Amino acid sequence: MSRPTRQQQLDDAVATAKAKIHDQRKALAALQSQQREGQRKARDTRRYQVGRLVEDAGLAHLADSDLSALLRLLATIASAPNPVEVLEGLLADVRSTPGRSVPGCATPSECVSRAG
Repeated sequence: MSRPTRQQQLDDAVATAKAKIHDQRKALAALQSQQREGQRKARDTRRYQVGRLVEDAGLAHLADSDLSALLRLLATIASAPNPVEVLEGLLADVRSTPGRSVPGCATPSECVSRAG
């Protein structure tokens, strides 16, 4: 039996390295697939939870366009340091007594036109 030449040894080493790379790529693809599946499951679970919150809050009866508009508006304050407090403050302003004087605002005589 003859001894392999240097070129044959190199060819065999290249083939072995390529086979290892192929196997590693397959293993990586399988792991990435499992990772994506886990992310999909977590996303689906969160979507279900948000849907339940919408139902529990009594908002499920709204038309999709109205619900979408409400959520877009809520998203504008979501980045605030305390979004719940911001919303509560805004709603308190809306529920306040009409015509009540607010500190820092002009007096009624300065705001109302006397032209008849």
